[in-house]
Amino acid sequence: MKNLIVLSGALTVIMLLASCGSSDDSTTTQVTTNWYEDTDGDSFGDPDSHFIGDQPDMSWVSNNTDCDDTGPNASSRFPGNAEIPDGIDNNCNGEVDEDLLTVNNCTELTAIDLTGRSTVIITDTSAWMVGHAACIMVSENTIVTWQGNFNAHPLGGGETPTADTTSPITVAASDSGSSPVDVTFNDSGDYPYYCLVHKTAMQGVVYVR
Repeated sequence: MKNLIVLSGALTVIMLLASCGSSDDSTTTQVTTNWYEDTDGDSFGDPDSHFIGDQPDMSWVSNNTDCDDTGPNASSRFPGNAEIPDGIDNNCNGEVDEDLLTVNNCTELTAIDLTGRSTVIITDTSAWMVGHAACIMVSENTIVTWQGNFNAHPLGGGETPTADTTSPITVAASDSGSSPVDVTFNDSGDYPYYCLVHKTAMQGVVYVR
């Protein structure tokens, strides 16, 4: 009888220990986050100021694409910002005031937005004659059509007065009559054009975005 009591007590202790040991077999994985200092408060962090762990405070953000976080114009320089005529790179793309550069009397900001259309007749915006000035913005793969008298007003691609032989705007020579000129713009870019005779009186730009 004495031996039975001892055995029973031993079993009870073993069962209690087993129960405690099996209550939680899971392991905790530490989650770490990369944070970047946002000194200028524009929500874009400095890639060179890096911290791993819990967010120290609200001046640290998870975005690391800022191009200027501490300079005198830092708060005006971050990806996606609009370009303004201030002589600095507002949108961090490496160019200064590029949206405001004047080519053939056009700027991207003054272009008529015709994006989203598969075809565009540019001479609906401005007839192909002396006084033509059409600055338009279209999407990739848009077909743009010029209509007019190409005998008197031959069309050429390029920034006046220099023809661009790589331009998709094919030259409509002076003997090409009045058949419409269709150009498909497959790639994004800025495509200036002008009349080969009236170089400054007939010109424009097709901005492909």
